[in-house]
Amino acid sequence: MKTLIEHGLVLDPQNRLESHLNLVIEDGKIAGLTRERPEGAFRSIDAAGQVVCPGFLDIHMHEAPVEDLQDLEHSIFGCMLRMGVTTVLGGNCGENVLPPQAYMDQVSDGLPVNLCLLAGHGTAREVAGFRDKYAPLNSIQIEQVREILAQWLEAGCFGISYGIRYYPGMTQRELLETAQLCQREDLLVCAHVRDDAAYVIESIDEFLEVGRAYGLRMQVSHLGSMAGYGQMAEALAQLDEARGQGLDVMADCYPYSAFSTQIGE
Repeated sequence: MKTLIEHGLVLDPQNRLESHLNLVIEDGKIAGLTRERPEGAFRSIDAAGQVVCPGFLDIHMHEAPVEDLQDLEHSIFGCMLRMGVTTVLGGNCGENVLPPQAYMDQVSDGLPVNLCLLAGHGTAREVAGFRDKYAPLNSIQIEQVREILAQWLEAGCFGISYGIRYYPGMTQRELLETAQLCQREDLLVCAHVRDDAAYVIESIDEFLEVGRAYGLRMQVSHLGSMAGYGQMAEALAQLDEARGQGLDVMADCYPYSAFSTQIGE
């Protein structure tokens, strides 16, 4: 049975399309667009007054603890779907709820969205036994963290995320030597940079050294709260300059004016 989504405003950014059309779905794929209602048997969905478009991708979200997923409809994943998000990237800011493999093993069946995970550098640090966030790591300790991150990347993580602000003891050496793991497969490196407001420019520059060293794809996390104290124009110009120099760096920004990092140890 084919599915017909009719009377909706179809938006297709890739093909620069914005028009009231009927959309035909067959075997889970778009089979056609038409102004007229096609003949034949259809399961019909009336989208009058609504937008029909590709699912959104949320590149910065935090996966829910497993125990919070008993009610999927009202979980973070259900909320994402109701906002039109169909693919999410979790494990941001250096933090995973569980080691990525363990989390995916527990939640892989039945999620209402496609879930991708980053390997959280901070979580890898803690799994390795280095729980003092203010302590720098020596060469042997950095290698232990690298081994854990390498296992998670091999298991399918899309890259490494850092919460540099949340681990003040992280040195530039630790950042560079762990991020290098993403070079072989051209994976993504994301970071909540070391500081905000008056110090955000130098903090972004510290992170940009990853791209300068290895040519990696980089994502500056939630720029809106990090440079939202009068530094936004300078921060955007800084990223534009970096892209002009050949670095593959972008930034994300959430659409609200508050943020709520939890109180930590």
